[in-house]
Amino acid sequence: MTEETSTDAQPKDLLNDLSVVGNALLQIAQFNLPSNAFTFLAALAHYPNPSTIVSAESFARAGHDRLYNPKTEFMFEKNARNIILGEISKRVINGTEDMVICETDMNNLKGLNDKFGELEADKAILVYARWIRMQLDEISKESGKEINYAFVNVDGEGSDSMKVAFFGSNLYQFSRDFINQVSTGHAQVELKTKIQNELETPEITGGWGFYVMKNEDAKKLTQGLSEEQKPGILYVASSQVAKDRMLGSKSFNEANLINQILNVEQISELSALEEQINEFGERIPKVILDYYFSKKKELTEKSS
Repeated sequence: MTEETSTDAQPKDLLNDLSVVGNALLQIAQFNLPSNAFTFLAALAHYPNPSTIVSAESFARAGHDRLYNPKTEFMFEKNARNIILGEISKRVINGTEDMVICETDMNNLKGLNDKFGELEADKAILVYARWIRMQLDEISKESGKEINYAFVNVDGEGSDSMKVAFFGSNLYQFSRDFINQVSTGHAQVELKTKIQNELETPEITGGWGFYVMKNEDAKKLTQGLSEEQKPGILYVASSQVAKDRMLGSKSFNEANLINQILNVEQISELSALEEQINEFGERIPKVILDYYFSKKKELTEKSS
């Protein structure tokens, strides 16, 4: 079958191969080195708290934790950057594939922290990250496309800010299908409230933005640049557009919500907006929130 119609397509994680680093480190154990040797190696590698590194296993675990964010199981972007740039060079600049950058920022993390506490909110972040990966796997298998991807946590942002880069042929429709699925769907996780210790199952959603860098466009944009410059230029430009689209989408939805708050006249309509208000949290101006609660109180009194 062709790439476009194959039903056996398996998306490949470009960063998964780094698990061999941990396995290789574990092989050090066969040399029966003294525990202080691992402490010394950890100090040379500038690991935090090297005195706690006293075995090959603890050395490998510490190395893994420096690469990956345990809250999402995604690699930190700064650690994955050179690998992604290498894939851009191979697959896009010197190949025939397109590149897509998608960015997401989880909604209502502050609200989750306030209601459930930080540890429970961290569970929501991990569930959301795993859910995104599942959606990409599902769309890839349904489309029959051969996709290579890399999930990362965005540099300089919280754990709830994530990015996925994926590579393949003719990815525009695939990208739209993926974005439509993740932006209209939601993950769910059972969390325990901080004060009353009750179980609730909130829906976990996020804002999304994406940009498709077509192969022919990539080659046009990088004409005259050195081979060393090309991958970085494409990655930064695509990431910036994806982020701007994500923020633009959130701003549009926020403005739409504010407009609804200011124009509804029924208590049922106003109450129906409460979930969206909780999602946006502190993004909604205080004056709008004050109006919302005042209007809700007024309409409640009228209906009683």
